[in-house]
Amino acid sequence: MDSADTVKGKVGEYLRESLHFLPLSYELATIKLDVELDCEVSDLVHVEPDNKALHDIYAEYEFRQWVDEVAGDSASESDQKVEKGEYEIILSKDRLGVWLSTLQETKLFAFDTETTSLDYMEAELVGVSFSAHSGKAAYVPVAHDYEGAPEQLNIDLVLKLLKPLLEDESLIKIGQNLKYDKSVLARYNIDLKGIGFDTMLESYVLNSVASRHNMDDLALKYLGHSTIHFEDIAGKGKKQVTFDKIDLDIAGEYAAEDADITLRLHEALWPKLSAEPSLRKVFEEIARVLKPNGKCCVSFSNRMFPTKSILAWRMSSNEDHFNLVSQYFKKTEKFDELKVEKLVEENGYYDPLFAVIGKKQE
Repeated sequence: MDSADTVKGKVGEYLRESLHFLPLSYELATIKLDVELDCEVSDLVHVEPDNKALHDIYAEYEFRQWVDEVAGDSASESDQKVEKGEYEIILSKDRLGVWLSTLQETKLFAFDTETTSLDYMEAELVGVSFSAHSGKAAYVPVAHDYEGAPEQLNIDLVLKLLKPLLEDESLIKIGQNLKYDKSVLARYNIDLKGIGFDTMLESYVLNSVASRHNMDDLALKYLGHSTIHFEDIAGKGKKQVTFDKIDLDIAGEYAAEDADITLRLHEALWPKLSAEPSLRKVFEEIARVLKPNGKCCVSFSNRMFPTKSILAWRMSSNEDHFNLVSQYFKKTEKFDELKVEKLVEENGYYDPLFAVIGKKQE
């Protein structure tokens, strides 16, 4: 520093510009040797890791790779342990009939589709899975197509049997991003009704500032469970195969787990959401309604969804309902009340995250 004036060129110029904070930088980069500790140096010895404590910490902060590394040792000790489920691959009409009767009796079940694409306009149905009780789920394959693939139930037969249940509003469905499944099924002439709960929406309403609401991260956060990841069974990049090319035994466990974990997530999230009356009201009166009613729609960015479309929530012209939406989005500090009031009058919609103004809903 004393010789800064003798250093030439840009290096010297930068050095002289930095002289005023170099002492602080030096201090901050110096390892302190005089920190008071609440233990003796002799206590700082290598011990076996506490995998349960590590698992809980890693799960809380969503360090997925580290959770996987300690999961084997910590799972049996964790209070949030998810026992391996009993999963069935349905290949006969009789077994499908048994499961459909179970779904009919329970009145509430988790449902999921497996397809060839995340784009619902291109996706071909490969199979469906469902779960009516935690730890038990089934997968019905209809279009796995690879050398040696077992014979599967005819897709038209499966959809014909499923259609009455899926279109029955009295049977409550639980899903993870059911907007996608509803769109896929619509292409097969099935109008999915009775959508009661969506774990993606439950998670978002409960904690809107969280960066991830996908099932893998939610399972890790709320269940302490590391799920089977799609890339683990389908591969990555150019070598990734579509779901219909995956061995049925592997695909069946993955698909059934999706339904099982979705149900377990609902059972974990809903009590938390119900404990907050205002959040429960937001979920039930705003978030759960998937179709705009031609009036004012409040929409969220598609960044929380794997598909490219925007999910819009219906908002009636009722003043109390509007006030509820206003109060909720004011908390995001990105709510422009005057703009929304104007859009309500114009019968348009507003995206509170990116202020995307849509055209009038017909």
